[in-house]
Amino acid sequence: MNPKRFTFLLASGTVLAWIGWLLVWWRINPDETGWLGIGLFYSSAVLSLTGTLFFTGKFFRTKLGAKQLLGTMIATALRQGILFTLLIIGWLALNSQRMASLWNLALLLLVLTACEFFFMSRHQHARPTVTL
Repeated sequence: MNPKRFTFLLASGTVLAWIGWLLVWWRINPDETGWLGIGLFYSSAVLSLTGTLFFTGKFFRTKLGAKQLLGTMIATALRQGILFTLLIIGWLALNSQRMASLWNLALLLLVLTACEFFFMSRHQHARPTVTL
């Protein structure tokens, strides 16, 4: 799939996810629907935040002049958007269970940072090297 089509599909999906999240926010009472309403809330929040954070990261990489290939820039922005979304949704989930504390946030941040370092190191080892 070419990058323009991917970006268009992701933008369309992000807009639909935000519309879905707003509908869930306004129309669904979690006390009446139980786990289904909560699941719809979190799933639409994950999709909308991932898309929004992807476009935010892609925008800053483009404007700040990162010297990357387009595919690498898209993959990095998507990966970091997903990880940051997991941080936000994880914090919301912990807060909903009244387990939110600075220690839990630090632990969540540490795990996600370790994941980012793993993906960064894996990507650097995957590059072909030229030997003379």
